Amino acid sequence: MPTIKCILSITNVIFVAFLTLTLWTTSLQSADYICPSGWSHFSSNCYFLDANRMTWDDALKTCQGYDAWIAEITSDAEQSFITTHVAPGINFWIDCRDTVLEGTWRCGNDDHPITFTNWNEGEPNNYLNNEDCIKVDSTSLWNDYPCTALLSASVCKKAATRSGSKVFKKDSSNPGYCLRNNVIEEIDQSTLINCGGRCLMTEDCASINYFPRRDRCQLNSVIKAEVADSDYFKSSDCEYFDILS
Repeated sequence: MPTIKCILSITNVIFVAFLTLTLWTTSLQSADYICPSGWSHFSSNCYFLDANRMTWDDALKTCQGYDAWIAEITSDAEQSFITTHVAPGINFWIDCRDTVLEGTWRCGNDDHPITFTNWNEGEPNNYLNNEDCIKVDSTSLWNDYPCTALLSASVCKKAATRSGSKVFKKDSSNPGYCLRNNVIEEIDQSTLINCGGRCLMTEDCASINYFPRRDRCQLNSVIKAEVADSDYFKSSDCEYFDILS
């Protein structure tokens, strides 16, 4: 096993969280925020599609169970992201209702005024005086709709987690040597940035093994300096990163 050296330079330090990633990837809009597994990231928020049939009230309870709220769409960009990446071609509930005063749409748990709309032609029309919630249809346009109707899905939204005090250092002194016997989680179909973000959100994670050709990630409970040579293995498709505080 080669001697482990600590080499810290501009070419092998990777910043995660509040700093822009240059050595990892530029495919994400921002590296300042991370989301739970299964959630999609846009701007400073995380989004999740719950594809169960439910009323608006049931959708709210479901989202609250995720420590979230029914998604309030506040811009064209957010509308496009949700209907393209989170819920393409699906009818789903979003936030904002006019249950208190017809035509006065209020949103969130503080009942603030609606700030953005994408109504379909002729909507909202309060058909049969019974449409106080908002449905996004398969064409991505909005309709007012009975709150007690069953829709096929709901989109939940919550603020992303920020963890800008940590960085990752790639071990360039011993390329291909990764850890074994201390893996606490394996994640398939993972980008490097998602692997690092998952590590930052996992209390016991101290380092990562990343396999770029397989898009595979391993979270380790220790760093190389803490283990014996027998805990290393060499693979041409493995990159090892320590967390630095």
